[in-house]
Amino acid sequence: MYKIFKEKTLNYKWNNWMKFLRDLNKWTKKEAAERCMTDIKLYGMWENGVHTPRKESQKNIAKAFGVRVEDLFIDIPKKSLFIMVICFSLT
Repeated sequence: MYKIFKEKTLNYKWNNWMKFLRDLNKWTKKEAAERCMTDIKLYGMWENGVHTPRKESQKNIAKAFGVRVEDLFIDIPKKSLFIMVICFSLT
């Protein structure tokens, strides 16, 4: 199971990680927006990569998903470790 997740998510950018984490939590976009303390329209723009969240919003997003800001909004090389932590925490 770990290899499937790793191959599927290794090249994700921050906005795709948001969608991945939302799907993992089985939240609708509306639920995710509420947890991230924003409206559904702006949340959708973030998840689609249309807009980048400001620093304060990044903190709210990270808190909602239970991750650190730097874990969600960093470049790909460190993501493999991040996905490994997610997979092991689910088992």
